[in-house]
Amino acid sequence: MKKTLLLFLLGLITTVGANAQSCVTFSSKNFIDANVGDAPFAMGAGILDGDIYPDIVVASYLDGMIKVYLNTTGDLSSISGVAVTNTLGNDIGGIKLADLDGQNGLDIIALAYTNDILAWYPNNGSGGFPTENVISTSVLGASGLTAGDIDDDGDIDIVVTAYDGDEVIWFSNSGTTTPTFTEATPAIDTSLNAPGSVQLRDIDGDGDLDAIVSNAQFAGANDEVKIFRNELYVGMTGPFLPVTWTAINPSVATGLNYIFNAAMPDLDGDAFLDVFVSELNTSPGAGSFHWYEDGNSDPFDGSVFTQTTFTTTIGNPAAAMAHDLDGDGDKDIILSSGQALSSTQLVYFEQLGTPSPDPSGTFGAECIIDATQSQTYVFAVQDFDQDVDADLDIATIAYNQDALTWFENDPPALGVDDFEIDQKGIYPNPAQNELNFRGFNETLDVEVFDLLGKSVISTRVQPNEGLGVSSLQNGVYILRVNDSTVFKFVKE
Repeated sequence: MKKTLLLFLLGLITTVGANAQSCVTFSSKNFIDANVGDAPFAMGAGILDGDIYPDIVVASYLDGMIKVYLNTTGDLSSISGVAVTNTLGNDIGGIKLADLDGQNGLDIIALAYTNDILAWYPNNGSGGFPTENVISTSVLGASGLTAGDIDDDGDIDIVVTAYDGDEVIWFSNSGTTTPTFTEATPAIDTSLNAPGSVQLRDIDGDGDLDAIVSNAQFAGANDEVKIFRNELYVGMTGPFLPVTWTAINPSVATGLNYIFNAAMPDLDGDAFLDVFVSELNTSPGAGSFHWYEDGNSDPFDGSVFTQTTFTTTIGNPAAAMAHDLDGDGDKDIILSSGQALSSTQLVYFEQLGTPSPDPSGTFGAECIIDATQSQTYVFAVQDFDQDVDADLDIATIAYNQDALTWFENDPPALGVDDFEIDQKGIYPNPAQNELNFRGFNETLDVEVFDLLGKSVISTRVQPNEGLGVSSLQNGVYILRVNDSTVFKFVKE
């Protein structure tokens, strides 16, 4: 019998918060689609059609709708959604964008909880997804979804949590032009009851992707966050195939009530990955948002985490992400609400401190971006409008409002000195063979990352020289200069 996924309307509560520091200004809510589908629950964002503007994919939980919103001008308010034909049925609980076949850019991966289906939809190169490829119909209670190169063979594999099957499994990509996916053995885990969210990160710095998993049992304060180490590489040796997994004990966190989201960024810039956890909780107003700071153990053994609980007006936190919203070089935290009737904010916490990033990991009081959300279980952060400020905007879906909206990051006007500083840049963008640097007069240490965070170029560029990018596959990349300045570019 199916366990019940709790997607509840949280009741009315009263909360009080304070905000002391200066906050980034966002536009008021702009509607992209006021009727995206019945209870939108899953979302992905990335460049789907080969231009420079990030596009959006949304899936609805109660009507099985997947829609693609192609952003061709940077004005999200002027675009409309195109439905993707699928046989998933209702309860689409996860969307992930990844280039599974190595051609035509990002593809769509989706899963359906009730029908236990995992499927993918190849991109035709123009942001169209006419073909459905079912990977499995036996992921019992398909719930959490992520993707990455687990076996380090150059292609993207898929990880799914089976909420009703009490297991975390992964599917190996064949690496062919039309890839097939095979459920790998052993599974990542078969011990957690009702696993929910899952994320891949190289936690121990050995070159392979490890897994962080949380569960959501709806049975009081019994949920935990656990790390599973990929043993493909051990120390400086390997690969050891088939891939095996080792649970790191103790768990990062225990005794929590309904963990909705667990992620693992390096929040404080100390080069060690931290964990933040949204404890949605099954009672209105009783949730919490926690940061578990890695105790700088090297090699990583998972044994030392320090817990910090944030003060927030959000009574039942849902989705959380870490991005630099104010352009000061460190990561701020964006947090959404799982409530439907009150405490429906979308907020962020600014990371403070000098120099930036600040290893002390000091965060200011919450800044409210919007207070009219209603059960925002997921959002996306991208530079959707590709404006001259190169700042990050936010798109959200509201489960209880059936709406897709966005908020434009609107920084203050620049003075003359600021404008001169802002002239640093890269060109041409998109680039085919070489990227040039503008406004830099010194030797540059540069590193290029793909959208999964994998370093693909690391080199030093002399003054007045360019960076060769002809060896890269077509797609979107992140360029970091001197560990401080970040640009995004398209290779075509």
